[in-house]
Amino acid sequence: MKFIGKKVEQKETVKGREAKPEYEVVISPDGKQVEFIDNVYDPDAPSGAPNVTRIVFGKPFAVNGKIIATDGQNFTGLPEQTNKGIQPLYHAKISWYNDGDTVYLDKKSGRYVSRADAYSDVILGADISKINRKDMAYCKTLFKQLLNQNRVEQYRYTGLLVDPEQDDTGYSKKVKCGNYVGHVQKLKSGEYTKYYSGVVGEMVHDSPEMVEKRRTHYESMLKSIDRSDEEDRQEIMKLQKKISAREPKRKQVMQALNILNGKENIER
Repeated sequence: MKFIGKKVEQKETVKGREAKPEYEVVISPDGKQVEFIDNVYDPDAPSGAPNVTRIVFGKPFAVNGKIIATDGQNFTGLPEQTNKGIQPLYHAKISWYNDGDTVYLDKKSGRYVSRADAYSDVILGADISKINRKDMAYCKTLFKQLLNQNRVEQYRYTGLLVDPEQDDTGYSKKVKCGNYVGHVQKLKSGEYTKYYSGVVGEMVHDSPEMVEKRRTHYESMLKSIDRSDEEDRQEIMKLQKKISAREPKRKQVMQALNILNGKENIER
């Protein structure tokens, strides 16, 4: 299931054929969906590893009705310009997939499903103008570093913890983050780098939306624990019935042993 749209203009030829560029950016007509395609061959990547990152932008993140934008330390309403490093925070959906993935038909729902539609909800700072201009340096930092799948999943896991600092799994980021994953910052050298703001992370982590998500998450965990406990209780009851069913036979064996032991003592 591959989105068809405008691709970055980079053409090369190999033996008379047009070769794929190292990276492609595909933007939907409404500009809300962006796909970053990594065509660089990685010999260490497992077969079927994701090479496409899809982001679907939603509404800006707001606190008490006020849209938030940040350079990582300062906060303001939605700015008219973002060239000073001030970036709006957006709600977005992210998915990772391989452009050779098979699309499956879900018999229960009757719908076609693939990894491309397995979205994760995040909040991130983004400069839409740089994406629309196909600024490849910016896009590579955004999609390959900031939106690295393992990195995003770690932050989302942490965001569902009531107290991340107490987590002992080794997977948590141990910082309040909600589902905020950071933004891309331009250094004085002109290079881009991923940047995470602890101030923004705490703001998102403590937002009513994330508090409700954590409540739902823990309620779901409790239901799962209760189901497991009930399954174990049922299993214990089954085992107890088996033990009880063997009790008459056990008594017969013990009676026979008592007789044999008594006879042996007399003969001795």
